[in-house]
Amino acid sequence: MNEDVPSEEKAYPKVILAHVICTFHREETAYLKIDHLKPLLSESYRIIVIDNGGTLPEKNEPYLRILHSPNYGGSAGFARGMIESLKTDATHILLNDDDAEVEADAIRRTIEYLSRLPPEKKDICVSGIMLDSHNPNIVYEAGAQVSDGNLIPLKHGADITKGEGLLALNKHEHIDFANWTYFCVPVSLVREHGLPLPMFVREDDVEYGLRLKAEIVTIPKVYVKHPTYTSDYSPANYYYYVRNRLTALCCSADPDISILDKFFDEMATEACSYRYLSCRQMILGMEDFLRGPEHVFMQCRDGMHPAERPELQDLNILRQRLSPACSIPAEEFSRRRRSLNGIFRRSVGDIETTPFDMDSAHFYRVGKVLYKINVERGFLAKRSAPKAIHYAIHITFLKRKAMKLFPKLKKEYHNKREIYSSEKFWQNLFCNNPPN
Repeated sequence: MNEDVPSEEKAYPKVILAHVICTFHREETAYLKIDHLKPLLSESYRIIVIDNGGTLPEKNEPYLRILHSPNYGGSAGFARGMIESLKTDATHILLNDDDAEVEADAIRRTIEYLSRLPPEKKDICVSGIMLDSHNPNIVYEAGAQVSDGNLIPLKHGADITKGEGLLALNKHEHIDFANWTYFCVPVSLVREHGLPLPMFVREDDVEYGLRLKAEIVTIPKVYVKHPTYTSDYSPANYYYYVRNRLTALCCSADPDISILDKFFDEMATEACSYRYLSCRQMILGMEDFLRGPEHVFMQCRDGMHPAERPELQDLNILRQRLSPACSIPAEEFSRRRRSLNGIFRRSVGDIETTPFDMDSAHFYRVGKVLYKINVERGFLAKRSAPKAIHYAIHITFLKRKAMKLFPKLKKEYHNKREIYSSEKFWQNLFCNNPPN
């Protein structure tokens, strides 16, 4: 939903915005952002920087604070910033990733909009309109919806320099959650619903939006620039995707057991596409999810999940190692599935694509796949019958286990949500004294 800034002058309660920035070893980026926004600092606008890396000098100025915090992930950094904001007279909290570029005008527009809301609209949240930092005229998402376990970015691809793009931004659509490149939430909702869950990275924003069930709007020209989520390939992301997406849904969305089909089908697709590293991480994510909420939520103390990454090389060099592909029609899906996508049949050549290609037919009887990460670098993946068999067996038995445990686990995750999103839990965790 895109909201025009209210123009009627009335005496509404004053808005005080606490801008929480979570950073980790991005000193230059953090300083640039602080310097850019410093002229706005006032009684109505404060900045709280949570430094999970402990590399920035701490500050405690009237409207600018920089605090060191244990590195329990982005979720923890934002939770700490929200706790610090709750100690003040702030009325709203803005959650903003350190690498998300925000103009001062976006802050001003947000404060102005919130300042003119009538009392019955006091619980409205604001989502920034996220632009692709590599193509800043194009919208990546303006809020998002959750459907059958999938995230649907709204207004994706709209061009803000064209009339039809601006019209698209003005179209009303329900927003389930806003990513934390720019998400403004009233303090009243934080006090009512609690803090983020300790998910380290990824999907914490999804769960929080589903939990709040608040009205979320976008405001004209409140833009934020950020790299898109498909601009990098890391197998570790697949681990967090499975573990945290299922955690988020179980905590706050009451998913049907059929949701498991989605994740296991995607594991099989990764294996059929020779992305064995990401398939393995998806399996590990599922295994950790099945261990239950206590295991998942306390893992934040262990740091970033370790995952092997493919070796990136020059695309032109890798292309020389490809064989021409023959055009043959892929068999129907059920037959390809039984044959592990033709893994035992003679290769008909090699292809070039991206790591986000989810059509298994593209990989039918392919020998090697060149995966492009960007315009210069990529990696080569080769088919392996032993690996395909190993993962097919592992996925089959793991799915049986998941189907058996899911009904009980769904209740456990939902019931534990209040404990692990409480200020008491987070305060104890920051003091290295988490609950038993």
